[in-house]
Amino acid sequence: MQFLSTRRNAGLLCGALLLAFCTCALAENVTMRFNPPNGLSYIETSTMKVTRESSAKNDGAGSQAEISKRRVTIHKTKAGYTVDFTPFQVTRIRNGKTVQTLSEADLRKAAMTLVLDAKGRCIDVKGASIENAVGEAMKQMTPEMRKKFTIGDYRKRLIEQYKSQWEEEVGKSIGTIIPVGTTETKTETKRLEVGVSAKTLITKKYAGHVNVHGQDCLRVTETQQADTKSLVAAVKKAMQSSKAKQPMQLLGMQYRYEHEYVVNPSVLLNYSESAISTITSTTSTPKGKATLKMVRSITRSCELK
Repeated sequence: MQFLSTRRNAGLLCGALLLAFCTCALAENVTMRFNPPNGLSYIETSTMKVTRESSAKNDGAGSQAEISKRRVTIHKTKAGYTVDFTPFQVTRIRNGKTVQTLSEADLRKAAMTLVLDAKGRCIDVKGASIENAVGEAMKQMTPEMRKKFTIGDYRKRLIEQYKSQWEEEVGKSIGTIIPVGTTETKTETKRLEVGVSAKTLITKKYAGHVNVHGQDCLRVTETQQADTKSLVAAVKKAMQSSKAKQPMQLLGMQYRYEHEYVVNPSVLLNYSESAISTITSTTSTPKGKATLKMVRSITRSCELK
């Protein structure tokens, strides 16, 4: 009996150790930090495309795309970092045909610099992009609008928009812990691209490690699927509250978002990224039933220099 008890205890101990080992392996945690080396420079290529497909004739079906390239350079400072963005090429395409190409000389007024603190959070934005946008906005304002908004007010709002964008793309990830090899699923009410909030099922998978340019990176995938009933109800409510007359009736709508990226957790640089959102709606109009599908995609890649 003593021998059997010892074997049983040993078996339980081995099982516990094995379970602990597996749990540790599955629950490997990686902390996201913004700690790029001084002088880090890369070329970022982004492609944004919007495609509309409609069952109705003459309903604006087609596609538009923009391919842009810019140099990004990060420097360390006494107080933190600066991130310089210098666009040097933009190509705009409509229905498969190039309609505009801009060179670095054309884009010189679009350059800007983000000023970051020691943790990597944006505290200021400077550069030609800000001043050019402020100048153009003030030219288009009516005398009545200028009484309500000063140049300083508009510049402050614009800077806050850029700071919020950096926070959304980088800042909010600083210090977060990535449980590699796990999948998180949750349902929350989320504001969607269609301009309303709806219950959304969010699934995020921290797939694992991948080597990029000799750097240990992580692959992350995320999907968002809006609850159809919640989405339709929210859109109908927005349509009813609108003062404009609605010549159509919403019969159904679906929304899905897919996002995948490969990130260096010690730099918070996404070496590759793709995001696709698909919105499909069915409406009833005086001309009959129509289905509209809109697909918006963004892809980004980075080439170290």
